[in-house]
Amino acid sequence: MEGLGAYAKEGQLKPDIKNLLNLIAEESDRGAVVIVGSVLEDALLERIIKKLPGLTPPNIKNLIRSGGLLSGFADKMTLAKAQDLIDEDVVGILELIKAMRNACAHSRLPIGFATPALRDVLLLLLHEENAEEIKASTDPLFLRFAFIVVAGYVLMRINGLSHDVAQDFVQGLLTRANHETQIELAKIAASQESRTKRTLKSDRSNAQGEAPTPPSIRSR
Repeated sequence: MEGLGAYAKEGQLKPDIKNLLNLIAEESDRGAVVIVGSVLEDALLERIIKKLPGLTPPNIKNLIRSGGLLSGFADKMTLAKAQDLIDEDVVGILELIKAMRNACAHSRLPIGFATPALRDVLLLLLHEENAEEIKASTDPLFLRFAFIVVAGYVLMRINGLSHDVAQDFVQGLLTRANHETQIELAKIAASQESRTKRTLKSDRSNAQGEAPTPPSIRSR
């Protein structure tokens, strides 16, 4: 049991979006939400501990054990707020992410960002203009990316960056991601239209008794 707990804490907790994306690369939406929620909780605990330099490892273990003063996510948020490590804005976002994590961890039904209930909470994490972009998007990967970007914003705030700096970074990522997504969707639509035209042309040729042109093979 101790070995399993120690393994779960191995590795460096990097407060950046690239690390979050790497952590969830092979995960389902459900797994991604659970992992990101845990990463944020761990980051919060790490900042709290740094603010309490006199604690020994046994002290820390007692604080985070089941029933300890810092055993729950809400407990960590309360103390971090009292230490002025986070403000009400970050607390509100963390509450929503905690609810998303709990739903993904305990739902008896399949759940992901395409699930309306989870998607609606994701929209609450975003400013109005970003939420509108999310609503207009048909790419499920964009929903996942938006969630990671919000989590990255929270990580930056937990680690001491100001709202303006973190928000500017997030806004740039979301705008660029949505633009690139729309370009890819346009390419797919154009490809589908081209394929439809070729199919119609082939059907007309067959109707006229002509042999369809075989597909070309790229020469080496």
